[in-house]
Amino acid sequence: MQETDRGNDSVKTMVAKEELAGYYNVSTYDKFQDMVNERVKKIRSIINVQKQQGGTVLGYGAAAKGNTFLNYGKLKLDFIVDDNPLKWDLFTLGMNIRIVSPEILKSIKGDCLIVVLSWNFFDEVRQRVAKIRPGFNDTFVRYYPDFEVK
Repeated sequence: MQETDRGNDSVKTMVAKEELAGYYNVSTYDKFQDMVNERVKKIRSIINVQKQQGGTVLGYGAAAKGNTFLNYGKLKLDFIVDDNPLKWDLFTLGMNIRIVSPEILKSIKGDCLIVVLSWNFFDEVRQRVAKIRPGFNDTFVRYYPDFEVK
């Protein structure tokens, strides 16, 4: 078998997997859009309740995937905490939300609503915040891959 034949086989295999997954069906993307819209609606509702109660609403992790979600949903947070000092005192594109050091968490007196924008580090973020803010009953929201409030 020539090298190009193996390449063609791998492409055919990948296309077959994509077809099985529904990547060539518009309905797949319609379902995804419906799911995202539902999650935006849920998070917006949770944010509104927290803000009506005078609470702090923040994001954790200034990741591009989180910023995409914030922009799509037009979700306004008080600020975003990020562990990378190179991002501190910058602002997100689109929603113009300030990015700050995790140290700010020590100065917040009440319970916070924390939207974990780096959703793939959800458990790590919860553990990190618990160490910084012992004794508080903060609420954490993950919007992807599953919607979760803890």
